[in-house]
Amino acid sequence: MPLTNHAMLVSLTIKQWGARKLDRNASNELCDSKQAQRSSGNFNKLLIPKIHLQAIQKLVNSIRNYHYSNTLPWEHKGSDILPSNQYFEYTQQMGNFKTQFENKVDEFLTAYPTILEQVESSLKDLYNEHDYPSVEVISKKFELTVSMSPIPDAGDFRIDLEQAEIDKLEEQLSERMVQANKNAETELFSRLYTTVAKAVVKLKDPVGVFRNTLIINIIEEATKAPNMNVNNNPDIDALSLALLKVAKLIDIEELRKDLPYRQEQCDELEKILNDIDTAFTGATQ
Repeated sequence: MPLTNHAMLVSLTIKQWGARKLDRNASNELCDSKQAQRSSGNFNKLLIPKIHLQAIQKLVNSIRNYHYSNTLPWEHKGSDILPSNQYFEYTQQMGNFKTQFENKVDEFLTAYPTILEQVESSLKDLYNEHDYPSVEVISKKFELTVSMSPIPDAGDFRIDLEQAEIDKLEEQLSERMVQANKNAETELFSRLYTTVAKAVVKLKDPVGVFRNTLIINIIEEATKAPNMNVNNNPDIDALSLALLKVAKLIDIEELRKDLPYRQEQCDELEKILNDIDTAFTGATQ
């Protein structure tokens, strides 16, 4: 089934105020004090303490991580492949994220006038009231948008060109679509392999310390992979199922206390890791 029939393109745009400003006078003073040319460097000052924007930045990191873990790479920067099976979960979660983002931005904007009353004393000679935009201006520096579009179809050229040129364009797009399919498949194999390999390396060290997420991440990736299997590669489905059968039965606390049990589970995961490697090699030949 063509990729165009069971996936779409999604673009995530997030903008936020950096709260930094180039201070030309301070830059010149610094270079002069070091007897360096004034073009040697710049001094960018932090307009407000980092703590006031940390909540927004932390949420933005979570949003980006969620987006990238639920999409697959597309050839154009800024767009990613969203499998149809992930559409409803993705749009619902992004709706939740957008609400959280807007709430945190509103909280910051409400506190902004009070923050400005405090920064002059901390910046002292570096303070310049003209560096600080109004609340209305800053509010426009924050944005979170999600845009959906169909994946282009090689037969969808409706332009006034000679048929030979249209055929050439269709052929080029078809070749790009084949590569996009391969890239999507490679990414899924890579995510499964990387997650399991990390666990195997950790568990092979009898005194290695690990978090519960070492196993939880395997379960999450194996659960998600079949829904993102846009090429319907049977190996991806089978490997995901095999991982779930092993990982869901692992007692994480026993891994820490019982070395033979730890080695046994490590061996099981390593077998599947080798199977992932074999399947991936076969798919790329």
